[in-house]
Amino acid sequence: MAGGVLVVGAGTPGHLFDLVGRAGITQIDPDTGLAIGADQPILPGAQAPLFSADRGAVAVVTGNAYRIDTALLEATAPLLNLNGGSGLTTGDHAVNLVGSAKVSIPNDAVAMINLRASALAVANGHLVNVAGGSVLSIAGNLVNLADSSTLSILNGLLLNVSGGSSASIGRSLVSFSGTGNVLNVTNSIAPTAIVNGIPVSGPTDSFRIGANAIAGAAAGTIRINGVVLTPTTPLSSLTGSLVAVQSGGTVKVESVSKATRRASGEDQ
Repeated sequence: MAGGVLVVGAGTPGHLFDLVGRAGITQIDPDTGLAIGADQPILPGAQAPLFSADRGAVAVVTGNAYRIDTALLEATAPLLNLNGGSGLTTGDHAVNLVGSAKVSIPNDAVAMINLRASALAVANGHLVNVAGGSVLSIAGNLVNLADSSTLSILNGLLLNVSGGSSASIGRSLVSFSGTGNVLNVTNSIAPTAIVNGIPVSGPTDSFRIGANAIAGAAAGTIRINGVVLTPTTPLSSLTGSLVAVQSGGTVKVESVSKATRRASGEDQ
């Protein structure tokens, strides 16, 4: 989109991308051992974002931006790339892995969701929902916010994992750059712990979160139910979480530093 307005599902829930594979056409994911869909309904071009908006474009989606069921989606660029004062609103989870689905994004992509001077709002649901034995595998960041971007999750989590699913993020949950970026999260899922600065809900042994899960913190603000999240925010002051594991699953955020990536040759 270069300017203009797009409405998906006016009057009834509709999804921007609805990817459904054939039941029973599965393969074993080598990293998790989970059975995931083998069908690939869409094959993105190299370095091509699946959805890109610029020049003040506005998109309103009554359902999910991405709904993926028993299917595989591999991309080397962001799934959502918003620039230049653009805005996207979803009525449900922005990215929804329904069951036996996999989203895989290697090092080529800067993040799964990239906002630059733009806004993304999730009216009811999580930014990313990984359910029903699904797999989320991102080598880079989950979300990038740059140059006064705003991400608002009005009734949900940044990341929710359930049903024995797996989420693995190679760098950071959120990366800020520039100035004036804001992440607002509202939910009633009380955290059970703070793991390396991330309020989480669920069994503590379900989470492996590194020390740089929030990158460029000085360039952005995170609010959870109106409370600003800082490295010293006590658990007792928080009534909502950023990440949750419900009904089984695992979350891994490696938070690999730039120096480590350079030493390993990833940035070359």
